[in-house]
Amino acid sequence: MARTLQSFVKSKTDAMKKIFLFLSALFICICATKAQLSFTITNTTGSPSITCNNPQVNLVLNSNYTVNAVTYTVTPANFTVLGNNYSFSSPGVYTIVAYASGSLSSTQSYTIFQNTTAPTSTITPPFQSITCANPIIQSVSVSATPSTNIEHQFYWG
Repeated sequence: MARTLQSFVKSKTDAMKKIFLFLSALFICICATKAQLSFTITNTTGSPSITCNNPQVNLVLNSNYTVNAVTYTVTPANFTVLGNNYSFSSPGVYTIVAYASGSLSSTQSYTIFQNTTAPTSTITPPFQSITCANPIIQSVSVSATPSTNIEHQFYWG
């Protein structure tokens, strides 16, 4: 009878060990396949620079995480926000952190540059004396730095 009881206890102990090992493996598997939080930063302005023509840089933040809602914090707080659309009008390095439930977070940095140097223009000759004796307008040349996205308008009056 004692031998039968020992065999019974041993078989129950072996079964418990197998169940414990199975549950441990299942837990490790579930934890290993936990969803990862990441996000993308899309610059809808096209340039990471604040310029005279583009006084702000617009970024859209999107996450691949679909389990729960994702919230974002951006530092420093020199921006305006509407939904996931962020508008920056000051240069700097911004740290963006995405948060989701379950202590998940993901961090990225984004640098906003500034180039607001006013363009310069040169008109040659700088003036002309048009008189009754000299009624002909000479040719005028204009140059600008930078030479892109610059428009000159002349007014006669």
